[in-house]
Amino acid sequence: MKKISLEEAYISPYFEKYCKLDGLLEYTVLTGENKEHYNYLLDPDNIRFKQADKENVTFVISATVPGAQNLKDMNDAPIFCKLTNDYFKHKVDSYNKIHNTYHSFFGVLPFNNVESAINELKRLNNFNPPINRILFNGPTVNNNNYDWLDGNQWNKLWEYANKHKTIFYAHPFVAKSFSNKLPDPNMKKYIFKDPQIISSQFGFHINDAIFFLNLYIHNVFDNYPAIQWIAGHMGETLLWFVWRFDNRTQIYKNEVKNLEKLEKGNTSIHFMKFPKKTLTELFRTQPGKKHAQIVSTTSGWFNTPALKFAIETTGIDNVLFSIDTPYENFDTAMKWFNNLPLSKNNKSKLGWKNANDILSIFPKNYKNKTNSIKKKSKKNITTKHNKKSL
Repeated sequence: MKKISLEEAYISPYFEKYCKLDGLLEYTVLTGENKEHYNYLLDPDNIRFKQADKENVTFVISATVPGAQNLKDMNDAPIFCKLTNDYFKHKVDSYNKIHNTYHSFFGVLPFNNVESAINELKRLNNFNPPINRILFNGPTVNNNNYDWLDGNQWNKLWEYANKHKTIFYAHPFVAKSFSNKLPDPNMKKYIFKDPQIISSQFGFHINDAIFFLNLYIHNVFDNYPAIQWIAGHMGETLLWFVWRFDNRTQIYKNEVKNLEKLEKGNTSIHFMKFPKKTLTELFRTQPGKKHAQIVSTTSGWFNTPALKFAIETTGIDNVLFSIDTPYENFDTAMKWFNNLPLSKNNKSKLGWKNANDILSIFPKNYKNKTNSIKKKSKKNITTKHNKKSL
């Protein structure tokens, strides 16, 4: 069975020049400090593509952290994004041409400037084939603030993305602080004191969950419903919180109504405001749609009970297979997927159909070509059999 795998981490040759690498352990190991002394994140010999091909897996690669959100000089963001996007396109195109495969990539945008971000997205849309899928490596820090949601300046990007039905994959990141003022010395000390809990084991997912909730509270999902969002790692903990979040939100809404009646005319009290949609609605397919506004992937989460919970919570149409190489072991993911107790139809949806519906990785005539080849082969076999019988 063919599979599409999202969130397969790569770097471009421009990472060392432009990015703040922060001495991340995984980055150091995977760029050469391993027993093979091979740069798995750059993957110059396409070892990872070749491994994927053997298991009929199509990669949609993406720039790993820190990426364009944490550069040495944020003024370099437009050129870094352009160079990286061009490099990824060349990498997948040249490999696909030789091997007749369909590997692809998520683009990166300079999220420190709305006009630059729109211009790069437009440029990606003009690629052949067009690239309309973008990776968020966490919000960009401008002038010591996560200011990209402040005011209405980013509405231009959301409007363009909504019009063109853009797909955004929100990837985890390392938060410098949970406050909007950076650095917050107290929070910084609190967060970084124990590195075992701030990275991929836990902290990455909490940061990404907060990122999605910020989008939610700022009505991005309500106002721009045609944008498709993807949450990795089995929903970045949010699937386990949708019921709790919505239940408590409804209680708050009821309390606000009661207080507003009692405190009518009291302008000193500021009541919490909530989006129209519930969080649950964002993760479930709504009438007239094929998929939810936010779909989840299995990247780095090869746990069958968790997958069953995700399917029960959101529906099989809203869960997509992913691995998260080279941070995760490719063979472990394959063994897990191959042994999943799912029907053939549901396994196909999880493995590649859902992803292809959303990302259009395979050309429209891909399925027809496959079927025609099968029919032709079957016809030849039948003819040979008849000749033998005669």
